[in-house]
Order: sequence, then structure tokens, then C-alpha cells
Amino acid sequence: MPQTRLNVSIDNSRLIVQKVAASKIDMGLIEAPCHMLELLAEPWLDDKLLVVAAPGHPLASQGRLHHQKLRQAEWIFRETSSDTHEEADYALLQHLRDDRNSQLESDQALRGGRAWHHLSVAAGDGRFAGSGQLSKLTTVLPPLSRRFYLLRHTDKFVSPAQKRFWLHCTEADAG
Repeated sequence: MPQTRLNVSIDNSRLIVQKVAASKIDMGLIEAPCHMLELLAEPWLDDKLLVVAAPGHPLASQGRLHHQKLRQAEWIFRETSSDTHEEADYALLQHLRDDRNSQLESDQALRGGRAWHHLSVAAGDGRFAGSGQLSKLTTVLPPLSRRFYLLRHTDKFVSPAQKRFWLHCTEADAG
């Protein structure tokens, strides 16, 4: 197989969708469904969202955390334009109603032991595994998850290299 060069850029899903729709990029990997008719969004990977805290947070050493403790928590979320924020907010509000404390948008507060956070397993495993920076919290919440999608324009030519990349991504999920 010939060497293939990839140019990778990282943006939130909305910007990736806009770039694919405008043919500024060939393909995208996004964290939310896309409903634009001119784009093909194929479900790709399922990802778990975890509730985590700094190891020094008072609740990090407690056992299973119930709704009352979760409602009293100071939460950290990604920026409001993030699809991860939207997914976690939706999942949490179903179980905690809208009585959560303030939402901070800085992981510095989390590392400083001030708050709790939801974190993607896909993002968190490599970044924090074994580092001691975060502790996974056990809660009464049902499993929180989201789905990633492969994205491309339906009217744009798909090169053999792009087909191989798409196939590689879908096969990696199956294995």
C-alpha cells in the first residue's frame, strides 16, 4: 500500500460539518449526528462519558455517589458550543434536573480539586490513564455515552486513499 499523507485539523463538530459541506476538507470525524442532506454521516464509534474529579476532591474517595451529592457538585463542562457538552448536559439533566451548581469551563479547576467533570473515555484513557491526575467517580447515574460519526460530502469524488481510510476506520471499530 502506498504511503498516504494526511492533513489533520481539530475543530468542534459544527465547524467540521461546515468545512465538509463547503468542500474545504474531504472528510470529517464528528461527535454528533449531522442532518445535512448533502453530507453522509455514518455512525462510527460509541464512546462512554465518565464522571471524574481530581484525586484530592472530597468525594473522590467516597463510594457510590447518589443524586443529592451529584446535585450539590460544582461541575466543569467543555465550552457551550461543544457537542460533548450538549450530550453530557442532556444526559445529566434527565437525572439531576436543572439544579446543578455553576458550570465552569476550565480543566484547571478540576485539576485543582474544585469540581467534577464528565470526560470521554476515548479522550481520557490515553491522556489520564495511570497519571493520577483524575479519579473516576462511581455514581448512581446510568451509563452515559455518545456516538462518533464519519462524515463526507455525497457529491464529492472519493479517492481510493479516502476509501481506504474510511474502511480502516470502520474496520478498526469492528475489531
